[in-house]
Amino acid sequence: MSGLSISRLSRFFVYATIFNLIVAVAITTPVIVPEFTFPIILTVWPGTWMFIAYFAFLIVGVLGSLGWSVLLNVIEDRFHRNKVNRYMAEAHFALTYVGVYGATTLMFRIGYVGGNAILSEVGKGVVTQGLIGWMVVPLGIFLYLYIIGTVLGIANVILTLARTESGM
Repeated sequence: MSGLSISRLSRFFVYATIFNLIVAVAITTPVIVPEFTFPIILTVWPGTWMFIAYFAFLIVGVLGSLGWSVLLNVIEDRFHRNKVNRYMAEAHFALTYVGVYGATTLMFRIGYVGGNAILSEVGKGVVTQGLIGWMVVPLGIFLYLYIIGTVLGIANVILTLARTESGM
């Protein structure tokens, strides 16, 4: 079994946390630009999906990254494990962030496109079926990728804790 240093994986999650914080600030900045009309769009359905996307990104993308880093440090410090399964760790990291960025991007797009259309007095049926309906299945796929990545991360932690100290 190929191993990856826990401290290295933890560092990757710290880097991801910092990057995601920068992205969160960049996403927040357009709210103050009047031409984008974000504050008005956020007041109507489906514009409220932009709120959901933003808070999902903060909770999962930022706090989730930080949480994985802390958990890995605890495993290394308290349980004296220094390696995890490399393939599971890489899959966990990749699938988690593809899922987070894909899902939150689609949720934001649903809110922006749909909210803009509602404010332009397009009918709700046209908005739901024509403009944003096609995004629901890809959104679900991204959510499944995130869940698979998280399950792989949890499995990797369990396998790391379950192995003997001489293992790997």
